[in-house]
Amino acid sequence: MPHYKISDSAKEEVSRHSPEARRAFVKAFDLAYKQYGHDENKAFAVAHEAAKRTDEKRARRKPR
Repeated sequence: MPHYKISDSAKEEVSRHSPEARRAFVKAFDLAYKQYGHDENKAFAVAHEAAKRTDEKRARRKPR
């Protein structure tokens, strides 16, 4: 798998994240996929965590 694209994932996986988090997801997936010897399960876990953290940071930045 040379490069993960947002369009490759299931709609429900992607739709729960902001556009900023989607970019973090893709970047984290690509890096983890290489780092963990092309283990998609680990790469997805890392990518979802990266997206979640990005959304959490974004929520904290929003003015209340």
